[in-house]
Amino acid sequence: MYRYATDDSRVLERRAAQVAAVLADLEGWNLWWPREVRFRIVQLSSQGVGSKFEVLLGGLSFSAELERVELLRGYHWALREGAWRGRAKWSLEPVEDHVRVKFALDVTVHPVLIGEHFLSAKDFSARVSRLMKRVFDGLDHRAGELNR
Repeated sequence: MYRYATDDSRVLERRAAQVAAVLADLEGWNLWWPREVRFRIVQLSSQGVGSKFEVLLGGLSFSAELERVELLRGYHWALREGAWRGRAKWSLEPVEDHVRVKFALDVTVHPVLIGEHFLSAKDFSARVSRLMKRVFDGLDHRAGELNR
């Protein structure tokens, strides 16, 4: 198994509460993520924690479970089954009237998947970062739609 960690962030001209509302709406994630990433809700918890979904990405899939929520500050995910295993975290940090949104990923990936889907660890990180730029665009757009 290979370990990969990525860390991407962007300052959005939104309040933390606006972005947190989008991140907390798991049923709406397919509306703002790029089309090549799809989410299938497996279990939805009214408190958020314990919610589970399957992530479908380019022929790969993995399962994620929301382990912990820090209100208006962070969402901690465990990736337990499938192609990627490890942790993912969305963090929110107020910056004046805006919010810095950070997505950190720390996963292990089976070596076969690297050969089939990525050239190297550097390629993995670069692809995730390119995807996250589009994810941040979608998140910003969705936060604006919900808060008009």
